[in-house]
This record gives sequence, structure tokens and C-alpha cells, in this order.
Amino acid sequence: MNQISAYKTFSLFFTFIFLWSTGFITTKIGLGYMLPFQLLFFRYLTAFLILFTLYFVLKLPKLTRKEVLHQFITGIFFSAGIAGMFLSIKNGFSPGLTSLIMGIQPILTAVIGFMIFQEKMTLKQILGMIVGFISITFILVSPHSKNHAFLLVGFLFNLLGLFSFTIGTIYQKKMGSNHHPVCALFWQFFVSVILFSILGLSLYGHLMVHFDIKSVSIIIWQGLVINIFSWALLIHLLKKYSATTVASLLLIVPALTTLESWIVFDQNITLLTSIAIFTTILGVYLVVKPSKKKKSQMALTQ
Repeated sequence: MNQISAYKTFSLFFTFIFLWSTGFITTKIGLGYMLPFQLLFFRYLTAFLILFTLYFVLKLPKLTRKEVLHQFITGIFFSAGIAGMFLSIKNGFSPGLTSLIMGIQPILTAVIGFMIFQEKMTLKQILGMIVGFISITFILVSPHSKNHAFLLVGFLFNLLGLFSFTIGTIYQKKMGSNHHPVCALFWQFFVSVILFSILGLSLYGHLMVHFDIKSVSIIIWQGLVINIFSWALLIHLLKKYSATTVASLLLIVPALTTLESWIVFDQNITLLTSIAIFTTILGVYLVVKPSKKKKSQMALTQ
């Protein structure tokens, strides 16, 4: 029985990590058929229409105007985050390096919490922060960085995505996130559809793309599998396991994404990239790993 339970847990963890990592890979593939804000528009439109159906089928309670406003603000930050990630890959950043920088979010969250909200940081977390920033240095001195356009455009868009996701996560946490996931995502995706349609029309003059089996597959994968199924799986994991366990799973995503990039796009895995992956995993691990005191407090509350 224990073996079956262990197998189910492993399968659940692996499914989540794999699906989460494919978001970066399918973005690079999709940007070969569509412009960034076209792909983002159809991705979020697909997800929104699914949630629109679920919202009424499940007969979920309506949010107040103030609660909707909070979800709108969260959605704006998350939209900026995903746009930054897309534009980073569009401007030459590989999916592996993009996921690597996005994986530093727990470190940045701890830094912002310390600087703005005066949240305490342990010596271990400070060490993790330093190690995390060292990993960025390895990325910047990698062979890719010899291209100044890559450095100035792709990297800056990646930082935009990182900061936007981090601020959105902190805002959602501070303003309360006890709503039903479908209710929250419904309004967040709604504002994303509006924003990406405005940006797409403003920059390209239209949102229409050539629909074929490849482009439709990418849109469905990102809209249904990534935006709906992966998020539902993440919420399930957070309910069943500790936040530290889930955060530890996310540490594996950059390494898996880099491996997938090597398989799908034949991108070289350099020594510096390998060091950057290792230092990022170590840095985030030090930040998210609870202290012995915190562990004992958690044990007492169980």
C-alpha cells in the first residue's frame, strides 16, 4: 500500500514538474508561428472561456467590487510577468535560462519582504540570496551574453517578468487569497485578455493568426494544460503538501527545461549554464527551506 502511495506521489510530482517546464518550451515553439501578444491573447482567451463555463456550472459566489479590483491588480502584475517572459524568449533568451531567472522568485520575494515589509531574514536566507545572484552572474558571462542585444533586451524583459510575478504574488498574499481558485483566476484571466488584446491591436494592428494544427495545438496546450490544468495541480499540491515541498519541486524546473531545450532545439548545455542551474537550485533551497525552529513549530501545530 505504501509503495502504491509512493508511486502516486512520484507520478503527481513528476507530472507537475514536466507540465510546468513545457510552458517555456511551447512558448519558444509558439513564437515561431505567432507574435508574442497574439499568442498571449489566444492563450488567455482559451483559458478564460473554460473558466467562464466553470464559473457558472459550479455556481460559484460572486466577488465584491473591492475583491474584483484586487484580482484585477493581481492580474495586471501577472500579465506583465508572463509578457516579460515571452518577450525575453522572443529576443533570444533560451527557455532554460528564462526559467532559471524566473526560478529566483523566492529569493526576490524574501528580499522585498525584508526591504519593504521588514520581514526577518535568517543568515541562511541571506546566504541563499547571495548564491542566487551569483547564478545570475554566471548567466551574464555565458557565451550567449556576448551578444549585447541579448544582454540588454532579453535579460531586461526577463527581469521585468521576474519582478512583476514577484510583486503580483506578494500583493495577492497581502490582500488575501482565500477565494475559490476559479473565482480568482476568472477575473485575472479576464484582465489579461483585455490587456493583451489592446497591446496586440496597438502594436500589430490585428490579432488574427494563421490557424493550423501546430498553432492551434500550442494555443490549446498553453491555454488548457498550462493555464488551467497545471495551476489546478499546483493548488492541489499546495493543499496536500507543504509550501516548502512545492517550492522544492519548482527547483527542478530550470534543469528539466534546459534538458528539454537540448532535446527539442539542440541547444548546448555549457559548463557555465550547469553551474548557474546548480547555484540557483542551492540559493532558492536555502531561502525556502524552513529553519529547525520553524520545523518544530510546524510539528507542534499538527
